[in-house]
Order: sequence, then structure tokens, then C-alpha cells
Amino acid sequence: MRFLIITAALGLLAWSSPGLRTWVESRVERPVDPKAAAAIELRCGSEKEAFRDECARELKRDFELGVRQPDAILRVHCTRVSNDWAREPVSASPICQEIYGGWIRS
Repeated sequence: MRFLIITAALGLLAWSSPGLRTWVESRVERPVDPKAAAAIELRCGSEKEAFRDECARELKRDFELGVRQPDAILRVHCTRVSNDWAREPVSASPICQEIYGGWIRS
């Protein structure tokens, strides 16, 4: 009985460490939504390295739970307001080109 309790406690302690959890999640293959991967890159790519993994993990969890939608993050990034006084049109980012065919105009 003690062996079972000690094993369970050690397993719980090991699972609570972010390194082991990340390693296990990287081994489990899940279908990757291209919009979710692009949204994570847009949202977390500019973060400092120490916060990038945590940001990506939280966004993945929110996408899976349905709290956030990757399409909303992409639309915010790829929407440009029409401006008559703009000097030079800025080309759309590769992500916007791939998903929406360019800027979304409003």
C-alpha cells in the first residue's frame, strides 16, 4: 500500500513539472490546425524566450477549451483600415497572404 502511495505521489510531482509535461505533450501527436499554429506564432512569437512556451501552452489550452478562437487573432492581425492618406501600401504578411489572400479591408 505504501508503494502505491509513494508511486502516485512521485508521479504527481513529476507530472507537475513543466519540463516533463512539455516532453509528454510533444510525444502525443495531435492534429494541428494551421490557423491555431499561425495564431500562436503571431501572439507568442514576439515574447521573450522565457515566456514563449508558457504563452503557447496557454493559447493551445484556450483553443481546445473553446475560450478563444484562432480565427479572431488572425483577423485582428490581418485587418487593415482603408486610408486615403496612406503613402505606400504595406504588403500583407505571409500568414495573411496564405490564409486570406492578403489584407482584410474595412
